[in-house]
Amino acid sequence: MKIRHSRWAKSVALLALPVLLAGCALPRSGPSKAEIFEGSVQRKGDAFVVSVNPRVTRATAVVPALGFSSHFLGAGIVGSDTIRPGDTLGLTIYENVEDGLLADQGLNSTVLDEVQVDGAGFIFVPYAGRIRAAGNSPEAIRRIITDKLDSQTPDPQVQVRRLAGDGATVSVVGGVGAQGVYAIERPTRTLSAMLARAGGVAIPS
Repeated sequence: MKIRHSRWAKSVALLALPVLLAGCALPRSGPSKAEIFEGSVQRKGDAFVVSVNPRVTRATAVVPALGFSSHFLGAGIVGSDTIRPGDTLGLTIYENVEDGLLADQGLNSTVLDEVQVDGAGFIFVPYAGRIRAAGNSPEAIRRIITDKLDSQTPDPQVQVRRLAGDGATVSVVGGVGAQGVYAIERPTRTLSAMLARAGGVAIPS
């Protein structure tokens, strides 16, 4: 009886061993090689399978070019005084009479704040009419307005200021302190100055 019992126990142990080993197998981290090729387009799948070899490695070893193009480096400084469509101007007109053409009673000056250059590049000034502003400097616009008003009021004096507007702007995005759209002004006509205006380059901690 002891011999038969021992043989029966060995048979049960041998049958149970593969089941126990299968239960202890580690999980796979991904599909097998055969499963990958089964999903390739060569076998009517939807995946492109490429065998990586030295030729493929050389073809894909593309190092991105850092820096700026020669066209960018050769660009001149933006003229901050050149008026563009969308810019905003501030006008002050002085008249050499008490009862002026534009000024209120008792005043000899008229202030026109935030005169925006339209999409066609023009502004409108009372009694001077529609004036071409885009492409001109504030000094050139001053002379044009003065000439227009000279025949209507004695010895007019005109002051033209370029205010911050959306005519000459640049978008600063990426790793800077304060991303946004900034007006190109005289102090920010260079890349380094504009980056400084945007809070400088952000260095990750």
